[in-house]
Amino acid sequence: MSKEKVNRDLPSPSEIVIEKYGRSREDNSSDTSSVRGRGRLKALTKKVIAANRLLSAEQIHLAGQDPGIDPKSVDYDIHTRCKIFCADFSEKDATTVKNLTNESLEEFLQKERPPESRVRWINIDGISWDVIKILSIHYDLHPLAIEDSLQGDQRTKLDQYQNHLYVSLLLHSLVEPTDKKNGERNSERNSERNSEINSEINDESDEKTRTRYRKDLLTMNHREDSIYLETHRLLRKQKLHVTVEQVSIFLLENHILITIFKCSGSSVYRPILARINQPKTLLRTAQEASLLMEAVIDGIVDLAIPIKDSYRHQIAELEGKLLIRPKMDYTRELHIISGELTILKRTLGPVQGLVTLLREHSDEKNLISNLARTYFMDVSVSLNI
Repeated sequence: MSKEKVNRDLPSPSEIVIEKYGRSREDNSSDTSSVRGRGRLKALTKKVIAANRLLSAEQIHLAGQDPGIDPKSVDYDIHTRCKIFCADFSEKDATTVKNLTNESLEEFLQKERPPESRVRWINIDGISWDVIKILSIHYDLHPLAIEDSLQGDQRTKLDQYQNHLYVSLLLHSLVEPTDKKNGERNSERNSERNSEINSEINDESDEKTRTRYRKDLLTMNHREDSIYLETHRLLRKQKLHVTVEQVSIFLLENHILITIFKCSGSSVYRPILARINQPKTLLRTAQEASLLMEAVIDGIVDLAIPIKDSYRHQIAELEGKLLIRPKMDYTRELHIISGELTILKRTLGPVQGLVTLLREHSDEKNLISNLARTYFMDVSVSLNI
């Protein structure tokens, strides 16, 4: 992993200096300083290790190598405790296996698919080479698609291969920032209670851990070099910020869908699972993996709508203030929010082109049905709004 990519997830030099001088006047006790210093060093080490695991996927391809990844001949030190489930459903029945792990996935795939299953959906939360390798060998995924699914920052696109489609896009989420110190304390407490709590609570704890490593949209787009812009971001007034994570989707033959979220996609797949478990819903009656893929992409797009609404609220509030009492501060804030919207458009805009490609896509194996194309038109309308 290159030094540049490690530095992107570490505090900027200016931030480190601010913390250093800010505490030097307050803490004159050497003992207290050493304890706090060890605590900060320990926390920083954990962040570097976590960042190394996530960003090592970005260095999987070196100059001069063959394109793509052959899972049978290579190995990578990319390991994450993934949360995996498999949903098999038809019009009459639906079964979901939620307790799959990195170790149990291969044994599960070796079992015969239930005879009543018409659609199989495998979802993975987390990027781990052992999991991707198992899926790649079992379903004969293309080497180029495997490489794209491992890379951290992949552009939004649609690729067609001989036996499957590969879709890559970003999941935008509007979240409340968590207190780092409280997060560290809670993680320590959770680790002490692991022997006392059940597996469901453990899954929720792992999900929160993965979610913490989502990238901040503005920080990812060169905003970390400006302390002024960072401290004056408009959504900070609402105690909100926008995070992004990579999503990879494989649409295979025999109505099989594989979705891989880099951190956690629970906000997307939980409503869909609820629809699958209810009889006589569209997903159950249609029995098509392409329509299931449309539901996943539609869920990703729906999560971006609150982000736009938050910016609209801020713009309307600033415009009202300018009309009543014009001030240079309000004009400055409008310029800042314009820059933030430009960044959002640059990452969210390509999804519109992706949906158009999916709506117009056709191939000999008819992986995307006419019904799915019809509902992709509704996704396009949501993006325009």
